[in-house]
Amino acid sequence: AHVSYSSLQDYSQGHHFSFKRAHVGKGASVDWHWAELGSSFVKADISSFLANEDASSLNVGVFAGFHNQVLDMDASMIHEKPRTKSKMFARGCVNDYSKSVYKGLIKMTKEAKSASGHQKSDVLILSPNAEADPIPILEIEGSDMNCSHAATVGRLDPQKMFYLTSRGLDEVTARALYLRGFFEFALHYFPFCSSIRALVERSIEDRLAIHMSELLSSLPLKLDEVTV
Repeated sequence: AHVSYSSLQDYSQGHHFSFKRAHVGKGASVDWHWAELGSSFVKADISSFLANEDASSLNVGVFAGFHNQVLDMDASMIHEKPRTKSKMFARGCVNDYSKSVYKGLIKMTKEAKSASGHQKSDVLILSPNAEADPIPILEIEGSDMNCSHAATVGRLDPQKMFYLTSRGLDEVTARALYLRGFFEFALHYFPFCSSIRALVERSIEDRLAIHMSELLSSLPLKLDEVTV
């Protein structure tokens, strides 16, 4: 069996709490595609329990924080049996005074022989007062397992921006194109035939367009800035 679950949260304000769980059986797979874009406070938690042999799960999401938004997101993959597989990818940006926390957990129990799990998160900070805290975690209780994790936090790369503007793009258009490409890495995992991908792309475009003038004033380009 294969289940693909997609969600978009784009409320204008308020508090949003979301907890999703999947227990994946033998040879089955569950794919999560999510976007956290709205609400003043977000607490989201997605977990997959790979409870039998050859089970697999994919967790891919995007997020964007503006104003004073707080985004607190957890993603977990629990490998309980042999030959289980998991992948987690997240990309987001924070602007103004917003804050994001993304905690990714891959846990391998002793019984999860020949299992593989990989996670990666990337966040762009678009203003001096925004904050991003990626927390990748690996818990490996046995051997004969393949795991990896990576997390990056950085600002807009001035060299890439220079390349775009040197091709005739104005700074506003260059920044919009830069951010569109940044999110595309995660969005291409979303089901292409589903309307959710188009909705997420449009929501991100709308939010970035509203705040583009603020980005120009809050983050002036400096040649000595580098991506972390």
